Amino acid sequence: MKCINCGAELPENEKVCSECGTEMQAEAVEPVVEAGEVAEAEAEAEAEAEVKAEAVEPEAAGAAEVEVEAVPEGEATAEAEAVPEGEVTAEAEVKPESEFKPAPKGGSKKVIAAIAAVAVVGAGAFGISQVFAKDPKQIVFDAIEGVYAKGQTNPMEELFGISQFAEHAKTTDNEMEFSLKLDDTSIQEAGAYTGSGMKFSVQNDVTNTRSAADMALIYNDMDLVTIQSYYGEDTVMMAIPELTKSVFTVNFGEGLGERMAQSPTLGPILEEGGVDAGELAQYVQDTIAQRKEMKNNAGAYGQIDVDALMQRYKEGTKAQENFKAAWTVSKGEKSTFMVDGKEVSCKGYETVISKDSMMEFLRTSSDFFLQDEQLKTEYLKRLEMTARLSRLAGGDVAGTPSVEELQKQSYEELTGNVNEMLDELDKTLGDITMTVYVDKKGNLAALDGTTTLTGSTEGSSMEAAFHAEIQGGVYRTQNVTAALTFTDKGAEATGNDVTTFDLTKQGTYDGKRLTADWNLDMSNAADGSSAGFLYTGTYNSEDGSYHVQAEVGSGGEKLGALSLTGAVDQLEKGKSIHVNLDEVNVSYLGDEQYVKLGGIYSYQPLSGEVSAPQGTQMDALAATEEDWQGVMMEVFMSAYGLLMKLGA
Repeated sequence: MKCINCGAELPENEKVCSECGTEMQAEAVEPVVEAGEVAEAEAEAEAEAEVKAEAVEPEAAGAAEVEVEAVPEGEATAEAEAVPEGEVTAEAEVKPESEFKPAPKGGSKKVIAAIAAVAVVGAGAFGISQVFAKDPKQIVFDAIEGVYAKGQTNPMEELFGISQFAEHAKTTDNEMEFSLKLDDTSIQEAGAYTGSGMKFSVQNDVTNTRSAADMALIYNDMDLVTIQSYYGEDTVMMAIPELTKSVFTVNFGEGLGERMAQSPTLGPILEEGGVDAGELAQYVQDTIAQRKEMKNNAGAYGQIDVDALMQRYKEGTKAQENFKAAWTVSKGEKSTFMVDGKEVSCKGYETVISKDSMMEFLRTSSDFFLQDEQLKTEYLKRLEMTARLSRLAGGDVAGTPSVEELQKQSYEELTGNVNEMLDELDKTLGDITMTVYVDKKGNLAALDGTTTLTGSTEGSSMEAAFHAEIQGGVYRTQNVTAALTFTDKGAEATGNDVTTFDLTKQGTYDGKRLTADWNLDMSNAADGSSAGFLYTGTYNSEDGSYHVQAEVGSGGEKLGALSLTGAVDQLEKGKSIHVNLDEVNVSYLGDEQYVKLGGIYSYQPLSGEVSAPQGTQMDALAATEEDWQGVMMEVFMSAYGLLMKLGA
């Protein structure tokens, strides 16, 4: 065993140290450490740390230097502070001297050793916190990028399954119906048309590539005229059963060019216009094929795959990384803001974004998109189709540039326009200075910033100041307040040339009831003018009721408004929905003039077979002039009969 005072080796059960005379039965003084409550970032270390002091092992202190002050006899207090995210305070309490047996030598050394041990642990914790603390710049980037981070609650997805509906429409047989008719109006001349409107329905047989669409004009609550269309088996059909028994058909399949050329009506027209029927037929067939391909494959024939494009952008350029690296971020003052319904303390970070770094980012990014080969390929495909149509219309004359030459010219012109715009921005923009406020969870709470915009006229300039508070909710931007102010700072400024835009966005969602309110106001201090836009919406999933209203005003007066009231009476999320449009109210000039409409909207899986219109099929290409004259006479007589029924 060893002496607890001097460390000399002693025989077992030795009562008194032979070297220093210390009695061995005396207990070594152990500091009693009480862990203080972790405060919410009130005391700030040189950098934020995520390692709590109590998690640090004594060995982590390493070679930390500890300064120990002399401790008066009978008093021994040690404080070690390590502040990773909050404050952790440890106090070492030494029992009164009378509770221990007297030690001949070195009694105070034990107290000092205990104090030193606690101090070393504290200093070690502080050192570790510096190692693991986040860079202020990274804190700012993470907070800004987190505003629209994936994984946040999306009420529209939870309630309706919007993305599921979109996918369902592409992959599953479906049908849709929409109707709207006049219920009431303040316009006297339109009162006779109460009960009139339109109805539109679509059927899609995705499996067999068939579709049908009907559009009906409604008068006095009855279908007056219906236009029916159908596509399937490379054949397009159209009918107007109230006007004619004929069903007009065109087969776009094999032999289309020959049928066009031999058509008694279309053939002579094409020949007179110098249009090659075979080329026209091939153009039509290629267009149909491209539409099918575009529907089935993202990125095919002019449909841009945005995700793939952005991935190429990230891999092919360091514009974003260089832009971030150019930011300067340092710690600023704290402030408090409302986040998720509570007032929280937030750390401020002073940030400067230089104009040069912004321009480099914009120029590098624009160069990438202008030179991206896949974008060029998609553009070339579109250009080829346009050029083919132009040639068919008689635009193929000597000296006309090729498609490749047209693409080169277009890109050169586009590049010139983009560079000209960037040059103007370079002359106008100034550095942006802003303070970014981040809460203890790393969420962006607020932004304050200013920049100077220089006008093209000598001596003209404008200060732009912005403020935004991201107040959170079930998703980060559910509640937001923002303001943008432009102040004329030019040589002729009066000090009253201030234009302000104020935005307030508020919303609630508890899993069943959803509300959303937007209010955008614009005001000009110089002339006292003002304008505004207001939107409010509510939805209750328990009974399906909803109300949506939008208003536009100026100078405190309402110019126009649109409101919808009704209920979702059937809903299978992502698959089917039926919405009653009980009242669609359009008003203007305050509420003096109005039009009230009603109707329904529905979407659901296909309930029946997609079928062609009924009637006598008439090949539109093979029909003669006599055939068309007979149809026109039939349509005229039917239309006259309808007008007689209407009392016109």
